[in-house]
Amino acid sequence: MKTLIILYALSISLSFNAFDPVDSPSAQDLSETTAIPSDTAEYIPFFLFADQLPKYPGGEKEMVRFIQESIEYPELAYSHGHEGTVVVEFVVENDGRITQMKILRSVGLGCDEAALAVFRKMPRWQPALQGGRNIAVRYVTPVKFSLF
Repeated sequence: MKTLIILYALSISLSFNAFDPVDSPSAQDLSETTAIPSDTAEYIPFFLFADQLPKYPGGEKEMVRFIQESIEYPELAYSHGHEGTVVVEFVVENDGRITQMKILRSVGLGCDEAALAVFRKMPRWQPALQGGRNIAVRYVTPVKFSLF
């Protein structure tokens, strides 16, 4: 069933936002340019880019290979002929760990859980760099479930 899954490999980085730890000097500069919502207590300042984006060990092709080998098409979705694209948001931390995974677009029938399970198994990435320091980067990527 793994061969039935198609990934949008080249659209790995649909969008990303790097965020700097709150205690860093550059976080102070953000208050002038970034509106901080008053209704959230856990707001973390972020940049719209990084000097160097995080990298999966071996590059995007290796990440696609890892996902293809690790993902399992959910039996419920398969038996109902269910297809769709799950959009997963996650953070590549400043030590390369994948954290804060959440589904931005759900397709249900177990596909969301299957996509998240792959990201939980993912090895550490090479972290992003900003001003010579490792920083955390928010990443969004689609995982398409398709039956052929």
